[in-house]
Amino acid sequence: MMKQLEILDEEHMSWLLFRCGDEHFISVIAGTVGVFTLEVKLSNAEASLYAKNGKKYIDELAGSIRYNPKHFESRCIKEFRLAYDVQSALIEWRV
Repeated sequence: MMKQLEILDEEHMSWLLFRCGDEHFISVIAGTVGVFTLEVKLSNAEASLYAKNGKKYIDELAGSIRYNPKHFESRCIKEFRLAYDVQSALIEWRV
């Protein structure tokens, strides 16, 4: 069964911020010739910085992931969209 997500915020064509229970995830659009997404679970420190600084912090984190994806490679969640119900969260967010 897919885990339910809630979208907390987004920057159009840049990133989406999700929450599933106590966990936070960011999906960042990256690439040049081929566009793809990278999904990363936020650490407790990153989630705290988001709580303190809001969207500004997530913009900075997304930029870091986008411009240095190899640094975040070990934290990327493979098959995120198979494990989490992204589609339902997007429908709920867009309504």
